[in-house]
Amino acid sequence: MVIADQKKRENIAEYILYMWQLEDLMRSIELNPEAVGAIAEQFDSYGDAVVDAAADWYRNMIRQMKSEKIEQSGHLREVQDIVIELFYLHNTLLNISKDKTYQHLYTDAAPHLQELRKRSGRVSNEVEMMFNALYGLWLLRLQKAQIAEETEMAMASISKLTAFLAAKYKQMKSGEMDFSHN
Repeated sequence: MVIADQKKRENIAEYILYMWQLEDLMRSIELNPEAVGAIAEQFDSYGDAVVDAAADWYRNMIRQMKSEKIEQSGHLREVQDIVIELFYLHNTLLNISKDKTYQHLYTDAAPHLQELRKRSGRVSNEVEMMFNALYGLWLLRLQKAQIAEETEMAMASISKLTAFLAAKYKQMKSGEMDFSHN
């Protein structure tokens, strides 16, 4: 789909969060391929061809979710693989290339990440934990829940770290990233 492809090219963090939203949306319609028409109608201003393409894309996503047995929870393998790739980049920026900006952003976010680690028991890596936190914040905002100032500040530092990581990922994927120096 056009939106997902654009997000994947431009900002991998937005792509991951968008795909997680779509996974939840597909679950909310109980992975019913017949129900995607109503969702695809949001693209009706672009014409029937776009609506049909979107509906096909959603139906394919449902097939994938069923095939990967993530009907109730979990994320598509493709999206999980990107999170793992980001985790490798995260470790590279911190420990191998020792990117000063990334290290500084990580130092700011580290206490909040440690607190998140204590609260969540089953997160496989820090990058996944960052995305879980950002997605959780989005859900809270969607529900118009009251968000504590301390939480907002913590999420701001995690968001900055994630944004920088996403920018580095884009550089890496385009071949513009030089790991030899900062």
